Amino acid sequence: MRVRETVPDSILRLADEVELIDVAPQALQARMKEGKIYAREKIDQTLGNFFKIGKLIALRELALREIADDVDERLEAWERKSSLRGPWNKREVIFVCVKLSSNAERLIRRGFRIAFRLKAQWIVTYVHPTDTMNEEELMKKEKLESLVVRLGGHFEVVPLGHSDKLADILLARANEYHTTQLIIA
Repeated sequence: MRVRETVPDSILRLADEVELIDVAPQALQARMKEGKIYAREKIDQTLGNFFKIGKLIALRELALREIADDVDERLEAWERKSSLRGPWNKREVIFVCVKLSSNAERLIRRGFRIAFRLKAQWIVTYVHPTDTMNEEELMKKEKLESLVVRLGGHFEVVPLGHSDKLADILLARANEYHTTQLIIA
């Protein structure tokens, strides 16, 4: 379906400020049913096609992200101009710890999305219980490492010694990188 009711990106870039008026999808549908957005003859068509709850939720998320990106860019510009100090000046570092399990890729992709949005450095660490890996473990590790590198992250394997505690190793690595967010399953 072709959407015709759009605002060109160039208009958004020209604006000094963009204000988001957030409305819950159910409230937006109610306003549509009342005829406050479209002509009465178009209401059923629009609610049945494009303005379903799932699509409205997705559009809401896109709008919130767009505003968040705009705020982030304005803050970065302000920091460059005035040497702004405070917690917002801290660089984000995302630290992802994975196992060689089926959900490792999901965690890696989540870490990537967070890092991408925050323009952050991100590291993926796999703590292996021994110094050696069998062929299956090696293949899984290489697949995960390839994904991380392809997405622009840093991948590392840390061996777990006999007397080491996993939590201590992860905490030490996270502190070494000055981690601001941890993703661990």
